[in-house]
Amino acid sequence: MATSDHDLTFIVPGDPGQHTGGYAYVRELAAALEAGGWSVRIEGLSGRFPIADDRARKAMEQCLRRLPDGASVVIDGLALGGVPEAVEPHSQRLRLTALIHHPLALETGLPDETRAHLFDSERRALASMASVVTTSQSTARELAAYGVQEASVTVAPPGVAMAQLPEPHKPRDRGTTLELLCVAHLAPRKGQDILAAALAPFAGEHWHLTLAGSTTRNPDFTARLRGMLAQYGLTDQVTLTGELEGENLIPLWNHAHGFILPARYEGYGMVIDEALAAGLPVLSSDGGALAETADRPGVRLHPAGDHTALKDHIHAWLNHPDQLHSQARAACGSARSLRTWSMTAREFEGALKTCRPEQGSAVFEAGWLGLRERADQKARSERLTTRLRDRIATPQTPLAICDLGAGTGSNQRYLTPRLPDPQQWLMVEPDPALAPTIHQPQMGNGSTTHWWQKQVTATNLNEVIPEKVDLITASALLDLMSREWLEALAATAAHRHAPLLMALNYCGNFELQPSDSEDQWLRKTVNEHQHRDKGTGSATGPDATRILSEALTAHGFEVLTDPSPWELDHRDSHLQQALMAGWCQAAREQAPGDQSAIDRWQAQRNAQARSGQLRIRVDHLDLLALPPSEARQP
Repeated sequence: MATSDHDLTFIVPGDPGQHTGGYAYVRELAAALEAGGWSVRIEGLSGRFPIADDRARKAMEQCLRRLPDGASVVIDGLALGGVPEAVEPHSQRLRLTALIHHPLALETGLPDETRAHLFDSERRALASMASVVTTSQSTARELAAYGVQEASVTVAPPGVAMAQLPEPHKPRDRGTTLELLCVAHLAPRKGQDILAAALAPFAGEHWHLTLAGSTTRNPDFTARLRGMLAQYGLTDQVTLTGELEGENLIPLWNHAHGFILPARYEGYGMVIDEALAAGLPVLSSDGGALAETADRPGVRLHPAGDHTALKDHIHAWLNHPDQLHSQARAACGSARSLRTWSMTAREFEGALKTCRPEQGSAVFEAGWLGLRERADQKARSERLTTRLRDRIATPQTPLAICDLGAGTGSNQRYLTPRLPDPQQWLMVEPDPALAPTIHQPQMGNGSTTHWWQKQVTATNLNEVIPEKVDLITASALLDLMSREWLEALAATAAHRHAPLLMALNYCGNFELQPSDSEDQWLRKTVNEHQHRDKGTGSATGPDATRILSEALTAHGFEVLTDPSPWELDHRDSHLQQALMAGWCQAAREQAPGDQSAIDRWQAQRNAQARSGQLRIRVDHLDLLALPPSEARQP
């Protein structure tokens, strides 16, 4: 099936017609893009999101698999963040763009363990994206914690549809009812409980509040809110409408005197724009992006979660109608500068036109790491990991682990459930596109993770690895390092008296079935390229495990190795193609005169991979080194 450069698929969780700001953004943006000549389709996925179940993962995988090579796909963050394993295999084949309204881990009220899971899952998923779009600059900054640099993010704030510019309502008499409106589904993050507490002192006065939003998305919160309203004596003054469609909201916009958004956090707060477009004065929190997006004439901000400050603003509206009317005039002025959806579409289109699977070495590297993770974990030696665990006594203090060249955290994800709790991880990674720059959520078991963006050299290993460390580890790293670096690592480990676990070290051999007459030449050329300088001097390549073993043995370590081969078949076709692309690029650099032959070999092998006929074995070795006292234990 062919695809046009102006064909676009949006993927969202559940029914695309849901009435929330995120779903409305997608629908309005799709309409604006279609008006600009794009052919847009919105796909809704079955299953549970964002804590994805098997049905959700299968729905995402099937949806992506149906799309032709090179297709442009925008995945809503609510669908993307929970299913990295379904997205990663398609990162080289499709032009994938993430649409992030706000990071999933920042949802209000999540348990620590769930928050840490969502952080890790969304970080993995974002690593597979060719481009990222957010609805606010605030969200773009927050994604730095996920390895996405702010400068690489396209910010496309929402627009608003206005038939005509608003005029302020006539001033309200003090004796008439002040009609207040809040449009948001009922949930802790939206803060309707804060609004109830702010209104409590005014029970029985001349006001009425309409809460327009779903009461079923979070039934526990809805029940708690109803209980608060009853406790404060506000039940008769607050109407819960449930979820309303756009046309059914029009009478509410027209009837209200003022709009309130008490949210604890927002990624943008589209409803603020809609309120201004209706000419309504606004009381808004400064939660998340609202500190910037809602800071406009006609809007009064209060600290997120501060019901006392919100109460004071409501008191002014109740008792000073002239202030309310003045704020309404300012809101009508702000409406004149509201963005249109066509503006949003132009910004979004710019991100789509520059989106390519091969774009940017940092993006490709992150995508490659995500793509290979399943094969890595399947290949690793359980025997050596078990031997290491058995040698580590149940720690009285957190187990201190230093992960060198941590990438996106795959090594940690493998080892964490296999080693005693609690654990204290130092993740050392030089690439700013991979290492988070902001503290990430603490794990639910009391373990902690600290990322350090640092280039590790032979001369600073002793500085980088902590004095008190219970394990030094790395994955897929040794063959990139020089002899000097490996010998410095052995010396530092001996000084620290710490075990080493070095996984997935390339051995210099790979085999493909069916075989081809050019395979041997390509393997030889790739291995020669492996010895080039990768940043620490001439790399040891396939000799790395032997060189490190000899250095550690000289320091009295007991050194154990186990094979950890990749065995890739039709289920790994996308990884096979990405792997061969790396081999062929190395071969072109090593033998530039043979590019035509390399291109023919790659085209033939890619066809075999896509048809499920290709099998690839890549030999690795895992290495466990126990210091002298550890080695003597029975």
